[in-house]
Amino acid sequence: MKTKLFFLLLSFVLLFPFTSYGQTEDYQTANQLIQQQRYEEALPIIRSLYEQNPRSFVYFDRYTRCLINLKQFDEAEEVARNQAQNSRFQLQASTKLAEILHLKGEREKALETWNQIIERNRGSQQAYYATGNSMTSRQEFDAAVELYNEAREDLNNDSLFLNELANTYLQAGRFEESVEEYFRLIVQSPDQMSLVQQRFLRMRDDKLYEIAAFELEDQLLQLDTEHQSYSPLYQLLIWLLLETDEHQRAFVFARQYENQTEYSIYSLFSLGNQLLSARNFELATQAFQYYTDSTESSLRFRAKESLAAAYREWGEYLKQNNIETSSRQDEKFSRSYEVNQQLLDATPNYENAPEIYSNLIDLSVDFYKDIDKAETWYNHMQRRIAAGENPYLYYAEGRIALFRKDFVTARQALTRADKQSDESELSEKTRYYLSLSDFFAGDFDFAEIQLKTLERRNTSYYANDAIKLRMWIKNGLRADSTGSLLETIGNSLYSIHIGNYNEALRQLEPILAQTNHSFSDDLILELSKELPDQYNRLKLQLVDRAIQSQPYSPLKERLLWDQVTLIEYFMKNIDLPPPPPNMYTYSFLDSNVNMEFTEQNLVDLYEEILIEFPNGFYAPFVREKLENMETAST
Repeated sequence: MKTKLFFLLLSFVLLFPFTSYGQTEDYQTANQLIQQQRYEEALPIIRSLYEQNPRSFVYFDRYTRCLINLKQFDEAEEVARNQAQNSRFQLQASTKLAEILHLKGEREKALETWNQIIERNRGSQQAYYATGNSMTSRQEFDAAVELYNEAREDLNNDSLFLNELANTYLQAGRFEESVEEYFRLIVQSPDQMSLVQQRFLRMRDDKLYEIAAFELEDQLLQLDTEHQSYSPLYQLLIWLLLETDEHQRAFVFARQYENQTEYSIYSLFSLGNQLLSARNFELATQAFQYYTDSTESSLRFRAKESLAAAYREWGEYLKQNNIETSSRQDEKFSRSYEVNQQLLDATPNYENAPEIYSNLIDLSVDFYKDIDKAETWYNHMQRRIAAGENPYLYYAEGRIALFRKDFVTARQALTRADKQSDESELSEKTRYYLSLSDFFAGDFDFAEIQLKTLERRNTSYYANDAIKLRMWIKNGLRADSTGSLLETIGNSLYSIHIGNYNEALRQLEPILAQTNHSFSDDLILELSKELPDQYNRLKLQLVDRAIQSQPYSPLKERLLWDQVTLIEYFMKNIDLPPPPPNMYTYSFLDSNVNMEFTEQNLVDLYEEILIEFPNGFYAPFVREKLENMETAST
């Protein structure tokens, strides 16, 4: 302890030699003014301190900084030159002098000064560092590169200044040379990978990323997978490929890495999760299938769980945004159900069995609308899970009670599940369905409280649904303080929730009959998303009516997309499925609407979306559709 105190005192003396208490107080005042960029006020204080203590580097540094910011370059040059000639911090003063000359526009003199520093300190690594940094600060990148390379020769060590050279090349826009130096740095010091990634991230330059990815691929092909730097270099490559949307290349390289090692390194499993975040569900499922298809993989069952979750998330994404046909959406949910069931059949005592059962119950009520399926799985769950409280068991009980319209039991069970699940994904699900239970029951205040806590979680899958539902509650109470409007909407959404679509249509008729109703667009899109294909004629009529009656709707892009998607459905399906028995119809809709369309109708509608929303969410999908149509026609 005494030794540490001694060194602290010694450092203070060196930085502030012969400094009194009053001078220290003046320095703190001046330093604060400099930090606030009040240089004119700081200058007389720091000048006085410097004149009293010319051997203090700190006073010299603050003094010259004030002079430079006040454009008093001549005085700054004089101060720096004096210190460069006869002071104990000659190196720092000399580099400062070069920078001042450069600021004055005397570039040749600045370069000459930098060169003189090196000549006087030939072989000093510290001098090379200081001079190179000084050159870089004045954006003399080529001169700094030349200096670092010269230093390597002088010191006979080409592994020196890897970081400095790489950064300088990067700032100069010489990406290939920068990338080469960065990779040499990682090979030499693998723990520097995160630093290199941060530098790349700061640049945010696609050209840099592309060059780095190509160079890194070549380097990894020549490097042994057992080399200590292979893993960090591989991680950097995958990050670069994902940043440039080169998902297929990332998948191929990850599979190659996995195949080259004698033991599982789970490179594809990790990539699968990253691809899910990037919404590339096709490759994500292929990544997980690599392990589910292997009889030797220790990760086979965990990969099967992830595969089922990926299929479900894929289906939810397609349905939420009305991408692909409903049959393609249904296929993803069916695959998720099948994989979950296969997992439980193969390993009844699987460690995550409670979660798998809850997923099957979710799919039973949300996708199949089959309460008997859900209760069958719930009974299996009760028999196979060890005695004692389990949050998934309470969650499953709550979901079934919600479907049964037993809102009291649903609230109790979901509340217990939430209390036991901390801040996990299950907690997000329970809070959402807890708020939905309150909403269906007509307790809108309680529903809003639950939704507030959920929508703050930006990464939650349910955050958007929570925001939407909370806005409906707020707008509904604003439009009708008695709550009768929200009660009607809640009852109709519950009918949709259990698959009673005719009843939902009947309940919504008073609202949808009014073309200018504040909720009509939202509810039409909800019907468009939830109703099966047998209702497509009705859905198209409602969407057309909404577009014509509210041309400036904030939901117009989605309305146009749903319209063109429904038209495409009618063009591709000549033999339409029969309407459901006793399908509810609206008297305010024209029963003789034309359902015959041409390819030109599709093109016109797609172009309308692009013209109105060139940077909208659906713009990439529209462009892809138009390209496919053009290719097919040629």
